[in-house]
Amino acid sequence: MKKISGFFFLLFFLASTLYAEIVDHDLNYSLLMQKTFESFDKKIDEEDRLKFETILLKTGIEVLDDFSNDVLKKIGSESTKLVLAKKYIEQKKFKLSFELMENFNSNHRYYPESKLILGISLLNLKNNSAALKEFEACFEYSQREYKSNNNEKIKRYYKFLEGLCLLNKGRTLYKEKKYVEAINEYNRFDKKSYKWPYVLIEKAWAYYKLGDYNRVLGILVTYKAPILDSYFFPEAELLSALSYTKLCYYEDSSIIVDNFFRNFKYDFDNLRNLILSRKLDNSYLKLISDSQFVESFKNKLLYRLILKLKKQLKLSFYLNTIFRLEKEILKIESFKRSKENKESLLFLQDIYENFKARVNHTIKEEIFKSLNELPFISSEMFKINLENISRKRSVVYNSRDKYEERIRGDLSEVKLSSNEQFWTFNGSFWADELGEYSMGLKSNCSKR
Repeated sequence: MKKISGFFFLLFFLASTLYAEIVDHDLNYSLLMQKTFESFDKKIDEEDRLKFETILLKTGIEVLDDFSNDVLKKIGSESTKLVLAKKYIEQKKFKLSFELMENFNSNHRYYPESKLILGISLLNLKNNSAALKEFEACFEYSQREYKSNNNEKIKRYYKFLEGLCLLNKGRTLYKEKKYVEAINEYNRFDKKSYKWPYVLIEKAWAYYKLGDYNRVLGILVTYKAPILDSYFFPEAELLSALSYTKLCYYEDSSIIVDNFFRNFKYDFDNLRNLILSRKLDNSYLKLISDSQFVESFKNKLLYRLILKLKKQLKLSFYLNTIFRLEKEILKIESFKRSKENKESLLFLQDIYENFKARVNHTIKEEIFKSLNELPFISSEMFKINLENISRKRSVVYNSRDKYEERIRGDLSEVKLSSNEQFWTFNGSFWADELGEYSMGLKSNCSKR
């Protein structure tokens, strides 16, 4: 992909001729590129940085992803620093990302996110205790900004960020084998956040490490709720099968394994063949924007992956940038034809196509990442089944009726912490109950 700095010669004719027209018609992307071009021949001062911040407030920072490190460094505004620090994280230059975020402006709208990047940097620099403090600060500042803002889009951003801070804190504690503390962090997560279903699987793994297999199974049954139908978590099936095996319920475990292969193998093979054929190479973006295009493949796995992607806040920002770039291009096309307008249009179209290609590639990467989980999980499922067979050769694979009709479980088998109590559901399935279930199975292992 081309670096944005390679395009700036196109703006040579625009710097003086089109400036008034750009401002009058609110052409923010054109203005951003013009200001960037102008910065090449001058020293950037605080006034210039404030102008960049004003423009970026309207365009968003997503378009900066294509700017080179040198360009971002030259501009040096708080927003460009944040983007550069993210690039350093991707490039594994954690000391540089730490140094860039260490003195970030505390009054800036991206200050909470700077604390997140600071935490990630410290974590990779092997300073876990300092990282945990930054993640907590990130959570607190995000929560404060969420409460003080009335704009729904901005509130959604801070709510998303708030969740990421807790998630990183929980993961850090989990890696340190502080499973109870990790669970406490996961329990702080707001259930209204779209990231909450992703936290459930991580909380379930923490309970698994503590040996509380009933709680693991209770948490994972939440994924059966219709409201979470669009989320894709094959790992939940693996963890459920493992937990039943740990409790020596081999038949239950084998049924989960059997259902996993029945539900995923055919669609996985078809989708893999489709991707390898390269027919989708230029159409991943269309999968997000055109539901009929997705349905035409008649692949439930693809459908669920796309639904999962549509919930990503980062992708929604990308799609919004594409939409705004399209609007700006249409505006320029409506102007009186001139050499300068033609150059401006060509330039912006190049930016637009580059950005679309980046988003298309991002979607492709996300689909690949999800698909690559399945062969590993399939392999683990196969091992679980072999273990089940070796431990209990009398497993009946097709005893679904018997499996569903059995009444098992006892409250005495449910482990409660000091701040937990039983709650009577009375057959209801309210949203605030989700994620709080526990099985009450008595281990069969003692009967061996």
